[in-house]
Amino acid sequence: MTFSCCKQVGLAVTSRKYDLAAALPFNPSDIINLQPVVKHSIPVCSVAKDLVETGKIQLAEGMLGEAYSLFSEAFTILQQVTGPMHREVANCCRYLVMVLYHAGDMAGAIKQQHRELIINERCLGLRPS
Repeated sequence: MTFSCCKQVGLAVTSRKYDLAAALPFNPSDIINLQPVVKHSIPVCSVAKDLVETGKIQLAEGMLGEAYSLFSEAFTILQQVTGPMHREVANCCRYLVMVLYHAGDMAGAIKQQHRELIINERCLGLRPS
């Protein structure tokens, strides 16, 4: 358990010769710093998530104008929270494509689909077929 904690937290200890074969090679006074080991942090935006979920419901009910507004607002918020190149931003693009397609705006749907494709390629990489 102690080893697991050390891998997750990161301990900085005093530089000296330790008897690693001993049952307790370190004393609490040997610890000079604790540093969290974090590879990356995934930002979560509950407001945008709620907007997307409400937009899905509006889309299912055929309320395309309301769904478009909700997805557009979620898209804007997610770009500000996560940055423009994030999978959640691409998901919003996909929902905007569905709304525009059902509304008959093929040019707008193709533009959003292209945006989603670019974001997914940059986030996930190219997938061989």
